[in-house]
Amino acid sequence: MLQRVSLVDTVEQCRAVTRQLLLQTELAVDVEGIDLCRTGPVALIQVCTPKGEVFLFDITALGRDAFSLGQLSLVLESERICKVIYDGRADADALCHQFGVQLRHAFDLQVQHALRYSTTNDRYVKGLQRCLDDSGVVPHFERARIERIKEVGKRLFVPELGGRSSIWIERPLRQALVDYAACDVKYLLRVKALWAGATSQAVLRVTRERLRGAMTAQVPAKGSHMSVRDFSLGPHAQYLGREAVAQPRCFKCDSTGHLARSCPLDDDVFDLGYGSDRVYYDSPQHYSDYSPPLTFRDIAPDGYIDSSGNEW
Repeated sequence: MLQRVSLVDTVEQCRAVTRQLLLQTELAVDVEGIDLCRTGPVALIQVCTPKGEVFLFDITALGRDAFSLGQLSLVLESERICKVIYDGRADADALCHQFGVQLRHAFDLQVQHALRYSTTNDRYVKGLQRCLDDSGVVPHFERARIERIKEVGKRLFVPELGGRSSIWIERPLRQALVDYAACDVKYLLRVKALWAGATSQAVLRVTRERLRGAMTAQVPAKGSHMSVRDFSLGPHAQYLGREAVAQPRCFKCDSTGHLARSCPLDDDVFDLGYGSDRVYYDSPQHYSDYSPPLTFRDIAPDGYIDSSGNEW
């Protein structure tokens, strides 16, 4: 069991903890719920302090009182306190439409991870586990324990693993879910501190617009499109409100979503006439695995923005 994890399930507790949190300048924040978005109920809000204290606000028990009488909205909407999150679009969507609370001054580590590690043709954003692995903030001796906590938790609420998503709103809250929720915020502040640098302002800018886009969109912040990168890269990164890298298009059937080498209508490949040496193409003129000596990044003028909205 993780240490220093407190469940906050009364208005009095909520108000007392909120007073402590309002003294901070930086907090890690995450939200758990059922099919979380504007239509999926919020169950917990996790907050971790720089000292490693984790508070789980039981929204199932507190309801709207958490934000009004408990004053939790003062923390979430504060422009002074930086909320470090990992892809908070569904969180912001749920808080805004269900409780009228806007998540402000947030710093999305998913955006920062992409700015550090993604290439311009990388279509997808990465999950939290990939971020933690790349940052190396989780000590080696803790990794196996964290993996067990996450696995046990998922088996409780992921239907494909035999769980029930409704378990998040069942009370008393199971200890395995307490541990799972705490894990999601425990390391976020460490990652931000490790990666502090020139991209911080770009991350704040993209995060602000990205959350605003989720809250004002016509559809809930859920679905397969959430895995597609929706912002450009580089020090002048911008939220695009659309996919940054277009879906691949097959020149054989002229449909999107796959390349010619994996076209479901034709399994043929082009043969160069060297017996067993067969080369797969993305188009008749270009090798799919060909890399020229100079890339466009090498010769593009500074500040050039390509058709996908990526700045070079």
